[in-house]
Amino acid sequence: MTNLLQIIAGVPHAAFVVDSGGTVRAANERCTAICGDEAVAAVPCSFDSFFGSALATTSPWRPSGDWSADCQVLRRGVGVAVRYRPNSEILVRASLAGDAQTIVTLIDADGDDIGVFHRSEMQTRETLDAVMRNVNSAVFVLDAAGTILDCNGIAEQLEDDSAGESAASHLIGSTIDDVVSVRQLGERFLVRNLIDRARDRDRDLCFSTDIQVSPRGRQAFDAELTVAPVRGSGGGDGQPAAILFVRDAAEQRQVWQDLRKIQHAREISRAAVGLAHELNNSATALMNHLSLLDHHLNAGGAPAAAELQSAQSAVRRIRRLGLQLERFSGAEPLDHERSDDGDDVTSPHLLTELVQDTVGLAVSGTGIRSSFAIDAGLPAVRIPGNAFSQALFNVVINSVEAMDEGGRLHIDVREAQRAEAVIVEVRDEGHGMDPRIVQKILQPYFSTKAGGIGMGLTVTLSILESYSGRVEVETEPGFGTAVRLFLPTATSIPEPRERSDDRDAGGESFSDARVLLVEDDPLVRRSLERTLEAVGCIVTAVESGDRAIDVFQTELAGEHPFQLMITDLTMPGRNDGVQLLRRVRELDPDIPAVLSSGALHRQNASSYRDAGFQYVLRKPFGEPEVRYALSVALARAV
Repeated sequence: MTNLLQIIAGVPHAAFVVDSGGTVRAANERCTAICGDEAVAAVPCSFDSFFGSALATTSPWRPSGDWSADCQVLRRGVGVAVRYRPNSEILVRASLAGDAQTIVTLIDADGDDIGVFHRSEMQTRETLDAVMRNVNSAVFVLDAAGTILDCNGIAEQLEDDSAGESAASHLIGSTIDDVVSVRQLGERFLVRNLIDRARDRDRDLCFSTDIQVSPRGRQAFDAELTVAPVRGSGGGDGQPAAILFVRDAAEQRQVWQDLRKIQHAREISRAAVGLAHELNNSATALMNHLSLLDHHLNAGGAPAAAELQSAQSAVRRIRRLGLQLERFSGAEPLDHERSDDGDDVTSPHLLTELVQDTVGLAVSGTGIRSSFAIDAGLPAVRIPGNAFSQALFNVVINSVEAMDEGGRLHIDVREAQRAEAVIVEVRDEGHGMDPRIVQKILQPYFSTKAGGIGMGLTVTLSILESYSGRVEVETEPGFGTAVRLFLPTATSIPEPRERSDDRDAGGESFSDARVLLVEDDPLVRRSLERTLEAVGCIVTAVESGDRAIDVFQTELAGEHPFQLMITDLTMPGRNDGVQLLRRVRELDPDIPAVLSSGALHRQNASSYRDAGFQYVLRKPFGEPEVRYALSVALARAV
């Protein structure tokens, strides 16, 4: 009790101590101005008789007679404003002290003799209280000598509850340097000296390099300190001179580490996009040269044909890898991959491809094998393909990491029987998880892996919930884990025709069709030029959009203008494929055009049709795809 008496004696406002039974055990001299001499002399007495009799009948709050209930109200951190004279107000606050005792502080709004706060300042005080409650740092309001005038709940948590009254959680009246010890590079410095420096320089001082804070009775931790001077304050006895913010540097470092990992992931995604673009360009050139070789060796017999088929199969596999990279990096499907219901709907055919490609991408380079059970006749699902791919990828990565010594990943795709949803289940053969961990794995930053961010399944859940889907996790220690993604179904839509059917135009001739080919990659330009010539076209090939405009304008004035333009999307210079078509259509509004690209993610896919292209060739492609594109573009132009 002696320590508590010393604390309230140093408080610059009226303050008294109440025990757990609601009895006032001690009061400082400032209480006489509010509660009266008789009430202070009667201590110990009940809280009701000590304080209730001082309140005016018009007071918005009065003691209820139940100290437990009153104490809960006063400890919420919100000062309770009461009226103790017809035109006078006080702010009542309570904080827990040692031995289940409570210190009640009374801040007078008018009386200069017992309080320094006038009515307008009281509003400022309430604003400060609101800010302090919501700041994610320990906050101390200090006078010029370093005495704690106020603090928030996080600051009170720095105290060691097991230390008894000497470490009471109510810190008002204590000196900040007695409560926390601050060291930089092992050398201690005093916070009260920082207050003087901040006030002299009239600016905030921040310390974050090799700072350690040792709260009284607690283990030291890395911290960031900010001392902010209170402008316009004299800083004298009981006057706020500065506000001290103590932040846990470990949490800040974790945030920065997470941000760096996210940034690194974005850089990997950008690198994957560039790799897919170059991969598609090289594969396009190879596919076209293989088609030309097939023409020359057509009479060479079965062995040559078999070798060519093997080479073409390898290139098609490269094309599929490039498509996986594009989709994973956020590429949107082409028009013929979309449904008629909008961009948010993924067709069953594309869903099947996405499941196989995403799982293949996630397990590549590991010893994990995968098996698929995908039902026929699935409905379309209402979720964009790239969003689903990202959600599934995170789940598969978790499952792969759960099988340290190899194993099999079981992928099951089926329609839910009792819900309008398609279930994509990923089941591993790992060690499983404790049921208590399962309750936490969808929470942000929770990870069972060393160095893990703990955001993978959180991102998956966020993606699915944004499209009215959900996630279920079933696990048993020793028997693996199953994660089920519930994808909401969409209106039934017809299956799109696969790209392999594009070969139907194989026998069609395009004799003497004059084509302007615009492609910046020399390998692709040369191979595509020869392929177009092999199917009967007369080709003029240029390397940029700027050059294409000059050539097109010259030929338009001649006797044999171009009948078709095939252009790459991304090219050096002022005009990419879309801008080039816009310029060319100003010269010839009826010219048909085909867009060729391995970087279709860079714009919304539907915008290519809106820009006026009759067909889009996704790299890599060979002669069959070229023939089909020519037939579609020229037919639509008629």
